[in-house]
This record gives sequence, C-alpha cells and structure tokens, in this order.
Amino acid sequence: MKEGKRMKRMLYIATLIISIGAFGFAISNFISPVPTEEINSIIEIDMIYMVDVANQKELIGFSDYVFIGKITKNVKTDFEESRVFPITYYNVEVIEVLMGEGLESNVTIKNIGGVDLERNLVISKGDFLPSEDQYYIFIVRISDDGNLVMDNVYQKIPLENYKSNATLYVEQIDQVKIDILNQIEFIPTEE
Repeated sequence: MKEGKRMKRMLYIATLIISIGAFGFAISNFISPVPTEEINSIIEIDMIYMVDVANQKELIGFSDYVFIGKITKNVKTDFEESRVFPITYYNVEVIEVLMGEGLESNVTIKNIGGVDLERNLVISKGDFLPSEDQYYIFIVRISDDGNLVMDNVYQKIPLENYKSNATLYVEQIDQVKIDILNQIEFIPTEE
C-alpha cells in the first residue's frame, strides 16, 4: 500500500515539474525580444493623438521628460497589456537631461509597438523600434502606471554615432532646447 502511494506521489511530482518547466518555457518565449531578421511583415496602424505629435513644441508640452539616452537593452516584449500593439520595454542609460527633474541615470521606457506572436512588426504609422547601443533624444511622458512611455516616431530622434560625433548634433540639440523653452503646454479639455 505504501509503495502505491509513493508511486502516485512521484508521478504527481514529476507531472508538476514538467508542467512548471513547460510553463516557464512558454513564458520566456512569450516575453523575449524577437530578432528583427525574423519579422514576417510590418503592420502600421493609424493613431489618433491628443496633441499634434509632429509639432515638437506641442509634443514637448505634453511630455514629462526630454533627454539624450542610449538604449542599453531590449528587455522584453509584452503581448498581454494590449491586444492591438505589443509593448516593448527598453533599458536606457540617461546621458543628459534636457527637460524634467528627478530622472535616474538608468530608466526603463515602455514603447507602444513591437513584434507580435505571429512575428509581425506592429507599430504606429511611420514609427520604428529603437536599436540597442544607439543614442536618441527621447521625448517621453509618465503613463498612468508610472512608466516612461513613447508611442510615435517623433518621441525618439536618432543620434547616429553620437558618442564619437556629438558635435554633429549640436544644432539639433539646440533646436530641441529652444522648443523646450517655447513648448506649447497641454491643457486637457473637460468633457
């Protein structure tokens, strides 16, 4: 009798271990970054924004932080948070804060868009996914869940080879600083 109980217990434990392993494997594949060379197609979705995102002064007025940063790691892509868009998380090293206070030297930015489960790149129209080890001017806001978030092409301005050629971007950075001074403040309307 004891041998029968012991076998049932061993079988139960083995089944539990296999189930946990399979679940862990599924989760790790579910949230891991997908290399861009494996993309099947690009799906661009027209977005409606509360501000004119193409107007940098208006976009800055809607944002909480503007800074120069370097993408250090594509952390994960989350498919649960949004059915239309995957959400890609990036670790970013903050190089220089141009607007906002209290930003840490390393932050995580939530980018609306990414590679979905069918390996389609799903992004807002005209957008792109930033690349690891590249520098950008980020124009981001704090979302309701406390994350820094970006959801359009105008929120990440590429600074190719910034570390070795920072002087090439002086005018562009100065223009962003002028737009910060002349930003158009976002005032929500009551409905």
